[in-house]
Amino acid sequence: MDAYNRHMRGLLNRSYKNQVGLYYLHSRPASEDVITSIASVEYTRTGVKNDFLGRINYKSLDGNMNPDDVNEDLDGGGTGIQLQAAWLHRFNPSWSLNANLAWANDYFPKWVANVGATKTFKKDWELNLNLGYRRLLDDNNMFSLSPTVSKMWDPVLTSLKLDLITTNKEFYYNLTGQAKFYLNEDRRTNITAMAGIGNYPEITLLDNGIVSGYQYHKTSSMVGLGGTVMLTRNFSVGVLGTWYNYYNPYSEIIETASKHRNIYNVELQLYVNF
Repeated sequence: MDAYNRHMRGLLNRSYKNQVGLYYLHSRPASEDVITSIASVEYTRTGVKNDFLGRINYKSLDGNMNPDDVNEDLDGGGTGIQLQAAWLHRFNPSWSLNANLAWANDYFPKWVANVGATKTFKKDWELNLNLGYRRLLDDNNMFSLSPTVSKMWDPVLTSLKLDLITTNKEFYYNLTGQAKFYLNEDRRTNITAMAGIGNYPEITLLDNGIVSGYQYHKTSSMVGLGGTVMLTRNFSVGVLGTWYNYYNPYSEIIETASKHRNIYNVELQLYVNF
């Protein structure tokens, strides 16, 4: 397919008002044969001024089969459901406001709420400021302030996000950078690379309930690689692999336990636009 046709196919894809997203996340710690799976379906309706999104997450995790392992993150196993709604409003081409709210019955944070504003500047610079609240699995409250700066260096979109976090009367941070390289003119097909570091795990681990809570000023890191391919004007597929490393508090209890834990995630994605 030539560049013009790919460009036109991408424009048509982005002109659709409806998108259905299907996701499957497979997560596994390196040191335990315990699988966490999250299947998600979401629907987005795009309007001139407002976008609306609804999402359902279903989580299943294995129980802890080792009675000598005190890792309470793994005990019992079971399933949980999270319901999420989001709204984005565009005031004008340079200003927008977004908000989302999520509730879960188990194995996710009980409540998640975020509100943010985005300002677009000249020369493809963009600034987003987000305020967040989470009621974590360990029943602590977490508040976050997250500024994100992004810039398009055609054909590469770069972003840098700083999460400033407070929970249990302690303060933490996590810094994450991402680069998305668009491979052709459809502006959907891409390769994405990311990395992060801080004294608190990347927030996605807590949003997915893979880490229940964290109260240690220890180095945490993350790297990820993935991409998206637009197959037709209606269908796109993607995959994202991430590797997280963070301090293991159980090493203070179990002499043979590693001081750091590794978590490997693979997420499969399917997008249908119409």
